[in-house]
Amino acid sequence: MKCRVHFKRESKDIEYEFYEGEKLSEMLLSFGLIPDTVIILLDSRPVPEDEYIAEAEYVIMETASRG
Repeated sequence: MKCRVHFKRESKDIEYEFYEGEKLSEMLLSFGLIPDTVIILLDSRPVPEDEYIAEAEYVIMETASRG
């Protein structure tokens, strides 16, 4: 299955292929992101990182500086 992910900071969109039962935190880790440093939005509302991925469009907003 696939979902779309928009990275707000980079203004970049990608398609992410996931398996049934995969959690958002696993997706974030595959991107090299620490789940506690981002906000995940689905339909303009925040969703918890332990929610299962759906065939939807997510927005990832980083909340911490890396510098």
